[in-house]
Amino acid sequence: MLCGNNDPVRFAPELTGPSDPVDVTAPRRPGSLRRTTSIDMTRPDGPAGRTLVDARARDLVTAADGSAKVQGAAAMTVALDTAGLITEIGAAPGTPAPPATVDLAALVGADTRAAFRRDVAAAASGDAEVGGLWHLLLDDLVGARIVSGLAQQHEEVLLGGGPMHEGIYADVDLLFEVQAGVCAGWDEDATMLRELRHEGSLPVSVGPLAHDLSSGDELAWHDVAPLTTHSVRRQRLMDLGPLADGGTASVDAHFRDSHVAGDGTWRVVHEYTAHGKLDVEAAELTDLTAEARVLPWPECPAAAASAGWAVGVPLGELRQRARGELRGVGTCTHLNDVIRALADLPHMSSPVANAS
Repeated sequence: MLCGNNDPVRFAPELTGPSDPVDVTAPRRPGSLRRTTSIDMTRPDGPAGRTLVDARARDLVTAADGSAKVQGAAAMTVALDTAGLITEIGAAPGTPAPPATVDLAALVGADTRAAFRRDVAAAASGDAEVGGLWHLLLDDLVGARIVSGLAQQHEEVLLGGGPMHEGIYADVDLLFEVQAGVCAGWDEDATMLRELRHEGSLPVSVGPLAHDLSSGDELAWHDVAPLTTHSVRRQRLMDLGPLADGGTASVDAHFRDSHVAGDGTWRVVHEYTAHGKLDVEAAELTDLTAEARVLPWPECPAAAASAGWAVGVPLGELRQRARGELRGVGTCTHLNDVIRALADLPHMSSPVANAS
C-alpha cells in the first residue's frame, strides 16, 4: 500500500537499499564460543502504546569433540512507557537473578532516550568489566528502542496519521536540523532527505521477508518467544573461533533488526555480517570487514567501509571511542552497534582457548 505524496510519511519500496538477508546461520565450529542475544519489543496496547521488552542472551561453548555447553545466560523483562522511561525491569520469570554487579532496580525511572548508557554504566559497571551478558543487553536497549519506533511508523502510514506524524516528521525544517549528517542514510543528498525536500514527505523502506535462522541446529540460537504483531526484534550473534597459531582467533558476527507488521508480515529492516581476527593477547582486532545484507536506502551500504576503523583500537576503549569517533555520513548507526559489541571479545576468549 502506498500513501499519497501529501502524507508526512509514505512507503517507498522502489527506493530501498540492499535486500539479501542471510538464509541460515553459519554452523558452530569445534573449539568456538557463540554469543547470541535477542531483544524483542512488543506493543500490547497498539503501535502508539507502551513497550514491553523480552531480552535474552547466551554464551555457548562448542568443544573440540563437537559437544556443547552453556557458559552463561541472561534474561530480563522491561516495561517502557510511551515516553521511553523504564517503569519495570527485572530478571525474566523463572530465570536466575543477575549477579551482584548488576543493579537492575537502579534503572527504574531511567530514560532510554537520553543518557541511558551513563545510567547503565553506573548500574552494571562490574558486569561491563567482564564483558557480561547483562551489560550487553542493557547497552543494546538504546538502539533496539529506537528501531522499535518502526512499528508505530508503519502503522501510522497505513492509517494516514498519528502521534509520530504530528511530531518531528511533520516539521521538515526540524527534521533537517536534527537528522542531516547523522549517518550515510541521513546525508543531505541521500534518498530520505532528498525525497523529503522534493516530495514533501519522508519515505519508509520495505525490507525483504524474514525467516527463522536456526538452520536445523537447535543450539544455533537460544530460545526466543514467538513474535506478535507490531513488534521489533534485534538479534546479534558473535562467534569467536578457537585459538590459532600466533595467538589469534577468528571473529564472525551477524546483526539483524526485523519487524512484524499489523498483518503479521515479518520483514528484515537492518542486517550486517562482519568477519575479522582477534589478537587475544593484545586484545585488539587485527582485521575487520563488514557486509551490508539489508539496509533501508541505496546510500547506506557505503558505510560498511567504516568497520576498518576498529582495527588496532584497544577493545577496552572501543565502546567509548566509537561513540565519539564513528559519526557522520561515512558511518551507519546500526553498523556502529555491531562494532560496539566487539568490545566484549577479550572476555569471551578464555573458554575458547580451553575448548580448543
